[in-house]
Amino acid sequence: MNRRLRKKKHKAEFNYKGFVVTCKFEPELDEQGVDFFLDSFIEYVESVGLGCGGGLNTKDMGQHIARCAPCHRKRNGKIHYKSDHCTENDRQSIKKWLEDNGAKQIVVGSLFPAWG
Repeated sequence: MNRRLRKKKHKAEFNYKGFVVTCKFEPELDEQGVDFFLDSFIEYVESVGLGCGGGLNTKDMGQHIARCAPCHRKRNGKIHYKSDHCTENDRQSIKKWLEDNGAKQIVVGSLFPAWG
């Protein structure tokens, strides 16, 4: 497969690594606590050049983490993103942030291909 197709299909060197993180909240958060925690988490994740997506409720959270950063704009005005591999340091920094912000039973998954 040539380089252009590998990039288009996210194969070989273009199959970027991400990870999953889960945690629980004890005691449970109220609605305002959920909003504050999620806003703070997203702010931190984006500040270190990562992106996240997943779910959060008053009892627990599950997020998929991947590295992404704005790359450039095309003529049509859409923002395009440049992806890269997450690292072991990324996993550890997310875990430390969660510990420092009161999350319990934190599980940080191993790195795996973020593009299925």
